[in-house]
Amino acid sequence: MESEKTSGGDKYSKLAGNTIIFAISSFSSKLLTLIVQPFLTYAMAEISDLGLSKILSQYANLLIPFVSMGMSNAIIRFGLDKVSAGDTTQHLSGAGFKVQGPDGWLVKGDTGWTFSKDEFGATEFTTGDDGLLKFEGLKAGTYTLKETTVPDGFWSIAKPTLTVAISDDGTAVVKGVDEPNLTQQVIGTGDMDGWTVAQVRNVNGVSQLPSTGGVGTALTVAAALSAAAVPLALSIELRRLSAR
Repeated sequence: MESEKTSGGDKYSKLAGNTIIFAISSFSSKLLTLIVQPFLTYAMAEISDLGLSKILSQYANLLIPFVSMGMSNAIIRFGLDKVSAGDTTQHLSGAGFKVQGPDGWLVKGDTGWTFSKDEFGATEFTTGDDGLLKFEGLKAGTYTLKETTVPDGFWSIAKPTLTVAISDDGTAVVKGVDEPNLTQQVIGTGDMDGWTVAQVRNVNGVSQLPSTGGVGTALTVAAALSAAAVPLALSIELRRLSAR
């Protein structure tokens, strides 16, 4: 209970701090205008100078939304690193993912992102030899990544699903959904230096299941092995009886 109160207090403190920052920013811009305006009036005595200034000011006002939007989109990004559960230094190619975002399933177009209402129309993003996928220029929100194709040599019954929640300031949080212990949030390196990256592992052996905590997968494998053992036991028993 005490931790909940502390958490709530931190949220309100952060909100109050942000409010003060925005207030200072707004007031400072107005104060700067009051200070600078007399100097501009003196410097631009000619009507032509004043007209040119107005035109440049209007162009700047038109460009600001586009520039700010580009900066916002630039920081909203995340990556995915596909590795083997047995050896996380082994990056896996051929893993396919489809992504559902706030506006629908992601479709990669020539000029940017579009969206599909259903999974069938979504783009399947496939990892290359480095096992990496990059997602940039997205809006804030929660994105669900569903593994649709498993790399060759790995079990298709252990296909992780995960979410990446991105806030307005670009902060991303990775969380495993299906087979959650096969997903880990890490910090990217190389081309994705400093990015939030979801490291997603695939399994290809029973010995890897306890370390990954895949309870559902373990039960599935146990059921499959049991189902395979029944006809084998019957076959052995029939051979023993026929040999008498």
